[in-house]
Amino acid sequence: MIRLFFYKDPRLLAREQKKDIRQKFTESVLRHQLGLSPEALLRVARHDRGKPYLPDYPSFHFNQSDSGEWMVIGTSETEIGIDLEKIKERPYKDLLQRWFLPGEKLTIEEIQKEQPGRASIEFIRLWTCKESLLKYIGCGLGPDMSLHPVLSEIEDMNGKRIPYGEYLGKKLCFFSRILPLCSPYPRLLEYQAAEAEPGDFILSLCCECTTPPPIIQEQFLPEILLNE
Repeated sequence: MIRLFFYKDPRLLAREQKKDIRQKFTESVLRHQLGLSPEALLRVARHDRGKPYLPDYPSFHFNQSDSGEWMVIGTSETEIGIDLEKIKERPYKDLLQRWFLPGEKLTIEEIQKEQPGRASIEFIRLWTCKESLLKYIGCGLGPDMSLHPVLSEIEDMNGKRIPYGEYLGKKLCFFSRILPLCSPYPRLLEYQAAEAEPGDFILSLCCECTTPPPIIQEQFLPEILLNE
């Protein structure tokens, strides 16, 4: 099972507080999931490429991302990568040319012709897939980013799972969700470009493909959960 823990805190918008809030929230979730007391030792190390892990819990994996006031942490028994991005206008064409493969570029260009207002939204969705894949691998943006495809000819008809292919012998897939800004209560929706609006957030999760697909459980934690 993959668990996603969401937390909204306006202090994440302040650069001077962001790092501290992220660290406290990550530690709080990890301790809760592992059943550790506040006094228990929790060692966090990093792989060669920088991905954090818990050396004392080799079968426990986690990844985190934040955007705006929102932060999310995913935990799992297998490797995962997650990325959260707010939908907003951005000059995506240069990024598209630099980081995306021909088939991916063509997809965005076709949407631009048919539904100009939706092209940037689909770009952000593909970007979060790219980021989640890199975070699964444990590396950041770099010259190898364009070598990792996030679209495939065998994409399912619903667009819910996008087989990526293989990485180190493992077949990976993506799950994308929308976190609506205007919802009366926090919730996630299956990704559909037509339902996403500026101001909403897109979350993409990269994990190993399994049969049946992994169970993804979401939990929204109370706002201002952490003490000053």
